[in-house]
Amino acid sequence: MEQNRTQINKERMLSALEASLGVITTALKQTGLSRTNFYKWLKEDKEFADKVQDIENIQQDFIKSKYYECVSDKVPSVVIHAAKTRLGWNETNRLDITSGD
Repeated sequence: MEQNRTQINKERMLSALEASLGVITTALKQTGLSRTNFYKWLKEDKEFADKVQDIENIQQDFIKSKYYECVSDKVPSVVIHAAKTRLGWNETNRLDITSGD
């Protein structure tokens, strides 16, 4: 059976990860836990890894929502980025080297 202290530290880490929207370094600094232990737990504890994945999904949803807010607000650089990445509208310069011109 896992030590109670380890389980408490895992819960602390998960809470800190959620508060930081999945930023591992921030969560580690807040909890004082080591990166080595975090990755060990991630590798060896499926339930812990699943909870971390859930937090990463929340992080991605947050980023997407902010991205779409910027597109809706017509922020030029974000609209251009959306056109390139979502619609495939890439800028290309073509040089015809076969015609001799």
